[in-house]
Amino acid sequence: MAARTEIGAVLLIILAIPRLVRLFYPAIWVEDDFYLEAAWLVSAGMRPYLDFVHPHFPLLEYLSAGYLKIFGASHFSIEILNETAIYVTSLLTFKLAARVTTRRAAISAAILYATSSLVFRYHVYERECFIAPLLLATAILALDEDASRNSSYRRLAWMALALIAACLIKLTAFIPVAVVIAFMALVQRRWRQAISLAIAVGSAMIIATVFCYAMYGREFLFQTFIFHFMKGRSDLLSVMARPLAILDIQLPLFVIGCVAVRREVRTNSRIMLV
Repeated sequence: MAARTEIGAVLLIILAIPRLVRLFYPAIWVEDDFYLEAAWLVSAGMRPYLDFVHPHFPLLEYLSAGYLKIFGASHFSIEILNETAIYVTSLLTFKLAARVTTRRAAISAAILYATSSLVFRYHVYERECFIAPLLLATAILALDEDASRNSSYRRLAWMALALIAACLIKLTAFIPVAVVIAFMALVQRRWRQAISLAIAVGSAMIIATVFCYAMYGREFLFQTFIFHFMKGRSDLLSVMARPLAILDIQLPLFVIGCVAVRREVRTNSRIMLV
């Protein structure tokens, strides 16, 4: 049974403490300094793909460029942006977990994310930190099955907008997009909404691709798709084996987690989305 989803003041403070510790900790770890530089280059008036190499759609860089123009370009200012995204994600983690399990488990999930090693390691401008709140918001909306018809259309529009933004930040967001659509179609039996969502996201990405090609030409296609997915000059076998290196620990833990909740899934289908 779903728990109460209200976030208390104590939890707000608890989740903020790790962000403040990371923000004021003197050591800096920029995982991909090139992306940080790309945001600054855009703020300085340079063009992605043409003036510098960029293997993603440029949405995040243009948004970050506007932020840097207002607050200035520094590690501290960009880390405030990153820590804000992580904090929002921890709150949304609680909201999502509270919809599918107990309040105690939801609080534990939010604290676990807020104190996990990755949000301390990827603390300066990591793309995953910006797509995570978009994906969590989509999942929360997908689980809201009690909305009226008009509210359902608005919810679907917000889901599409969040997923489109996530894909425009990082193309691997297509994987959770497929998961959400499959969940709506196969588990919730909302075929029409699932198809509508798929068409909306697919159409928007096609339009974005055409627009960027018109703006930047062939370099956009080469850098965003060919260079990106081939990982530079890596051979095909290395590219195919790369997920195994990333999931060496996470995959077994995922399997163990699935085994642990297999009984509850029978009575609580919402867990399947998580």
